[in-house]
Amino acid sequence: MVSGGVIILVAFFGCCGAVSNNRCMLNIYASLLLLAFCLQVSGFVLVLVWNPDVSAGLEKEMMQSLSKYPVENTGSNVQKFWDTVQKEWECCGVHSRLDWAVYNPALPRLPDSCKCNPDFEVFCTTEGYYERGCYPELKDLTFDIQEAMGWTAIGLASFEVVVGILTLIYANSHRNSKKGRK
Repeated sequence: MVSGGVIILVAFFGCCGAVSNNRCMLNIYASLLLLAFCLQVSGFVLVLVWNPDVSAGLEKEMMQSLSKYPVENTGSNVQKFWDTVQKEWECCGVHSRLDWAVYNPALPRLPDSCKCNPDFEVFCTTEGYYERGCYPELKDLTFDIQEAMGWTAIGLASFEVVVGILTLIYANSHRNSKKGRK
């Protein structure tokens, strides 16, 4: 709600300034766009700097969730997460299938979602389990999402700079045209 209110306020200054040819409102609008640009650039830098922390936190959370995987089929969120990830990405455990024995020793056997057919699947051991862990896949997905967010922020920020420059040009041309009439 707060961001919606800020957007309405900024749009108000831009619209009313352009309609009424009010230089002050147009300058406020351009200043607010410049402020938004600075905030977006700082947010982009934070995402780039924060990247390693996300990766370490993700790995830790994945390892902790292994111990919460239920022994019996209960349909819990942890079970749904691991079963879906392991089947979809053809992986098992965090770094390998051996993680299950370390972090969930109560589990009598590997989850069924770790099973694969060695005759048809590439990342399958001769015992019929996925050999690679799921962490690299999830980490790559996280980085891809962050990269997409970063490029989107750069695109929006560039657009804001162009609009801000055009607003200032319009405000100055209007002022200059008034000076020429006097």
